[in-house]
Amino acid sequence: MKRILFLLVFAFLLQSCARVGSPIGGAKDSLAPKFLSSNIDSSRVNVPRDIKQLRIDFDEYITLKDINKNLNISPPIKNITRIVPSNIANKFILIQWKDTLQANTTYNFNFGNSIADNNEANILRYYNFAFSTGDKLDDLYVSGDVRDALSIKKASENKFVVGLYQVKDTINYKQKPYYITKVDDDGYFELNYLAAGKYKIIAFEDENGNSIYDPGKEKVGFQKDPVVVEKSVSGLNLKLYPSKKPVKYLEMKEAPGGVLMTFEGKPDEVTVKPLNEKIKEYKITHAPKSDSVRIWFDAVKSDVGQTTNENLKFGYNAAVGKKDSLYNASLFYRYNAKNAMDINSDNGGAMLTPKEDFKILSNYYVDKINTDKWIFRVAGDSLNT
Repeated sequence: MKRILFLLVFAFLLQSCARVGSPIGGAKDSLAPKFLSSNIDSSRVNVPRDIKQLRIDFDEYITLKDINKNLNISPPIKNITRIVPSNIANKFILIQWKDTLQANTTYNFNFGNSIADNNEANILRYYNFAFSTGDKLDDLYVSGDVRDALSIKKASENKFVVGLYQVKDTINYKQKPYYITKVDDDGYFELNYLAAGKYKIIAFEDENGNSIYDPGKEKVGFQKDPVVVEKSVSGLNLKLYPSKKPVKYLEMKEAPGGVLMTFEGKPDEVTVKPLNEKIKEYKITHAPKSDSVRIWFDAVKSDVGQTTNENLKFGYNAAVGKKDSLYNASLFYRYNAKNAMDINSDNGGAMLTPKEDFKILSNYYVDKINTDKWIFRVAGDSLNT
């Protein structure tokens, strides 16, 4: 009897040990990290302006993905000195800076989708942390949609951002917007924790991740009228178009009939004025949105560059800055006698069909034509007209 009882107990213990040791698995972690606390008081108001860091604690180990590209701080805080974690997972985020914060201002730290747990990479989506150096948190928002005007396909991953600039006498688009946020993959954007005011809104494709619009390199969309934020605004629609390259003077060089001036970009309008006393009679030709300008003058009649290189100076304005302001450009000009005037027919030959206009091409500017000595002959006939 004792032997039987001993065998039953031994078998039970053996079965129990087997169950403990077997790899039965468990439920997969599908929860994003949870906020626990911060070094800033839970009310998040009346935060001292001389505070130099933000620490946010979570309930598990986290990693930060492309934090330098994904983190947007509005208004911008300059001189960020440290962001933790960098390469090693941690249970907190630490951001340190040198700047003194503005008075009575709500700061929003928008982490986008950069925060994820270390085990399963569950993302804490669109996480924001806001606090105020004043006695209240600004709580207005602006939202809407952004679309690429020239694309019918939705991008699998876009780099679009939307920013607000405070409307002042001048707006410096070479600086980061006062408020900025990323556009999600469905084209939706939302700017949160805004103060009441009047803003200029801009959307652009932030290719290099610097949060600043780079003209000529990135797609851009504006709204003509400012956005007046007295209460929250929703339903805005912005379309992005390829941006124009900024107009920039490149060079001048001798060309048949005068001088050729070229630009980077395509100016709508160009004004040019010779600054040399010798050139008194001249013509300027420029087709709208063309990158080149022709300055026509008679070098022989003006006695310019006939025996040696001559420094010619010009004032120009290519629709940049004030229109009454002229920028200086110059070249060492030497007349090339080989650049003779060349005239050709633009009708594909010497023969004209009935009622067809006679067209000519010239490599020089033609402002007057004397037809007194022209001769026209009817084909197959000796009749001259």
